[in-house]
Amino acid sequence: MANATIEHLLARFIPVRPWVALALLVVGVAMTIPAFYLHNLWLALAGALPLGGALGILLIPLPYSR
Repeated sequence: MANATIEHLLARFIPVRPWVALALLVVGVAMTIPAFYLHNLWLALAGALPLGGALGILLIPLPYSR
């Protein structure tokens, strides 16, 4: 593992990326919808963090091992 590059380390996480993004999306929506209903700005902002994480996971391309 001493010769492993970041591409090889990240390549094994490519198959689980959609599941991690889906989990973050569910958590973010589950926090944000009640926050808007209760007019709680801080909970809404905290719920936006997992939503942003889900977008980041899906939009940032990871290198594929060749």
